[in-house]
Formats: sequence, structure tokens, C-alpha cells
Amino acid sequence: MPKPSRGKVFIRIFQSQQQVSVMVEDNGVRRKEKPESENSFSTSQGILLTDRRLKLLYPGSKIIIEDLNTPEGNPSGTKVTLKLSTS
Repeated sequence: MPKPSRGKVFIRIFQSQQQVSVMVEDNGVRRKEKPESENSFSTSQGILLTDRRLKLLYPGSKIIIEDLNTPEGNPSGTKVTLKLSTS
């Protein structure tokens, strides 16, 4: 079920000496809150293929997907972090 308010997406990029991190965060419906038929993360070919491509281009890279909560424990969105090794 969609949220009644407008959604927001935040994109942040950080660089250290050996890594670039790209964080994409939204305040939309969490993956766990979607009906089971819409929640295809566990079998998502898109995530799997993206992870494989990143590892080919940037060995040691990884994708981290987190469900976000408010301090009260209510769902508040999703954050995806791509960590790309530059060394």
C-alpha cells in the first residue's frame, strides 16, 4: 500500500582512499510492508545481477540493503548502500 504523503529520495556519495560509497535512501513503503507478491527481494534477479557486475568491475564491492525505522520502531523507508573498492 502506498504512503499517503509524497516520497523523498536522498542520494549521498562518499569517497575515502580505498572506497567509494553510494547511499540511496527513501521514505517509501518498506520491502517487508509490501504484499508478498510484490516483495521479490529474496529472488530478485536484478539485485543478484547488479551485485555480480559490481564485483567484476570493483572486486571487494558489496551491496547493503537496510529497512529503516523511526525511533518508535515504525517503518520509515529503505537504504541501499553500494560500497565500491577503488584499490
